[in-house]
Amino acid sequence: MAKLVPGVNDLATLEPALTAELVDPSLAQTLTRSSGKSVAWFCVGTNDRPHPRREWSTTVSHRSKGVGCAACARSGFNPLKAGWLYLMRHDGWDMQQIGITNVVDRRIGTHERSGWQLIDIRKFDDGELCAANERAGLAALRLRGARLGNSNDVSAVRSDGYTEAWPTHTLEITNLQQLLEWVRDDEW
Repeated sequence: MAKLVPGVNDLATLEPALTAELVDPSLAQTLTRSSGKSVAWFCVGTNDRPHPRREWSTTVSHRSKGVGCAACARSGFNPLKAGWLYLMRHDGWDMQQIGITNVVDRRIGTHERSGWQLIDIRKFDDGELCAANERAGLAALRLRGARLGNSNDVSAVRSDGYTEAWPTHTLEITNLQQLLEWVRDDEW
């Protein structure tokens, strides 16, 4: 990581366009492009994908490499649309997985073709809330011993969504209600 030299290699000097997207632009003079610090950014969309101002967080290094707002992405989960949180299992691999999608039939179909079985699914009219529940759910799973995305467990089965998958022998859940109750308990 490069040592910060204000006025020479700080974000404000080298990336004025990115600096303008910081929720707190004063941070730009204290960060380099390669910083791993996660900070808040805002986005109002692009010419072909305009949307209301939304705030989101990612590392400075990701933004410097072009990682943008999820609502502007051409693929992946769009937090401005309704979303589904799902729970699946793969008996042949002894794995479970959670995930989110805006296009439920396509996403679940892709997983089912790889041998995954749908256990439970919940619709959220608010995509941001859906994504927040996935993040909190993954944290709750880790807290309770699930080895998410462990390369030793999934190296032979690096399927789509493997970072949200874990071996059932480390933790088994039966439905999303159980997971969402853990999320609620962890918030208190």
